[in-house]
Amino acid sequence: MKWLVVALAKLYLKINFRGYGFLNYQVFSRITNRNITVNVHGYSKFNISLTDPYWNFLLIQDYRHEPEIGFFLDKTLMPGTTFIDGGANYGYWTLKALELLTENCVIAIEAASETYELLEANLKLNRKSSILYNCAISQKSGQTVDFETVGKYHAGASVTGKKDRSNISRNLETVSTISLDDITEGILSKRFVVKLDIEGSEIDGFRGAEKLLKKDTAIIFEEISQKGEVCKYVLSQRGLKLAKINTNGTITLVEEFAEAREIIINSKHGANFVCIVSDSSFKSLII
Repeated sequence: MKWLVVALAKLYLKINFRGYGFLNYQVFSRITNRNITVNVHGYSKFNISLTDPYWNFLLIQDYRHEPEIGFFLDKTLMPGTTFIDGGANYGYWTLKALELLTENCVIAIEAASETYELLEANLKLNRKSSILYNCAISQKSGQTVDFETVGKYHAGASVTGKKDRSNISRNLETVSTISLDDITEGILSKRFVVKLDIEGSEIDGFRGAEKLLKKDTAIIFEEISQKGEVCKYVLSQRGLKLAKINTNGTITLVEEFAEAREIIINSKHGANFVCIVSDSSFKSLII
């Protein structure tokens, strides 16, 4: 079964055909519910379902998931830095950070309860721990929101209303919210690196980071909207420096919203950007 999943994943990477998720979830998952552990990053172990269409690309030898983020973390996660994995999923980037930083400098936030349990399981698999929150990142803490997952597809889970799913069957749960300012309150780190992947709630996340963005902070985010809503907010309303993280590890300054829009339109699966304050120590990384 593994060879068939790998062959299908390789084919998908070449021609990007429709129905890849359906084949995994609706066909292959009826044949096997096997989990498999793969080695990721330097030495971490990562447990996934064999029929998970988001993560089973890791079964392909030499495949690298979002290499641009990996390059950025290699350059920036050093002593004195705290890493915040916002929308941590199963802990892929949390585990990366734990190879570079001490456990008390790594924070992971995941809203979906089942996904959070698998995040915990992957940390235990590696005999690691970090600061964990089973919450949704938002502008304010202590509120509740409806959080939805489409079937088994954990990767697209989001706060209700952030995506148009009016005609799709959804699993709903109520989760508490927390702001980035409250997460980082009292932390004495000199620098912060935040990976913000919260499926349409990124602007709410920025609005809850007023204090954090006055510190030496870099926030990585994926722009999933073709309209470039987060990039526009970062440039026009926050006045932050915006840059595109490239797959070869370089980081290119994006000065105008039109540049960001062009990058987004030409990207097949969304584009990863990073934003910083103008006097940040991270500015030396930008071309």
